[in-house]
Order: sequence, then structure tokens, then C-alpha cells
Amino acid sequence: MQKIGGGGDGYGRCFDLACLKSSMKLDLWMSINSKWAADMAIGLGTGVPWIMCKQDDAPDPVINTCNGFYCDYFSPNTAYKPKMWTEAWTGWFTEFGGPVPHRPAEDLAFSIARFTGRN
Repeated sequence: MQKIGGGGDGYGRCFDLACLKSSMKLDLWMSINSKWAADMAIGLGTGVPWIMCKQDDAPDPVINTCNGFYCDYFSPNTAYKPKMWTEAWTGWFTEFGGPVPHRPAEDLAFSIARFTGRN
């Protein structure tokens, strides 16, 4: 669980969201876990919206978000939730000492333009 808020991140950006993250890949387990995590998060009474990455069945009032290279196809699981993209990777680590893949800035700009250009 990660809470983002309370004055910004040191780069002049302010956030009023709280984020639930999980790296589990088992569909049934994640469905049960997402319901439990959402109930736990809402029960904390933080007063800010909660988001859940890559979880199409995020229960209300948690906002499901896109997390990946291209999110122009993404739409929230209900019409009244905002369309959000939580991670737009430019590079990542795969293993210590291994090659470090990267994403060209042009591709990142293209994917962001497509995301923002679609309803």
C-alpha cells in the first residue's frame, strides 16, 4: 500500500490519491485479494480516492487504472470513474548486470498523445 499526498513529492507536484499495489498474477486470488484490499483501504478513512493498478474488477469506490506501455485502449470499469494511467515506463531493470532496456522518448510521447486524445 502506498499513500500519496500531503504536500507533494519534492518536485513541486501535489497528489491526493492513495494506491494499492500487488504483483500477484493469479486471477482468482487477485479477485479475492482486491476485494479484501479495497475494503481494508476504504476502512482506513483517509478521505482521498484509492486507485488500483491493473485490476479490471476493482470494487467501488476504488478506481482501476492502466499500467503499461500503451493505455489508449483503456477505459475504467464504470462510466463515472476517471480514466487514469499510473505508470508510463521509460526504462526498467530486468536483472543485476544484465542489459537495461529503454523506451525512446518519441514512443513515450506518442503513447501519451494517444491516451489523452481518446475519450
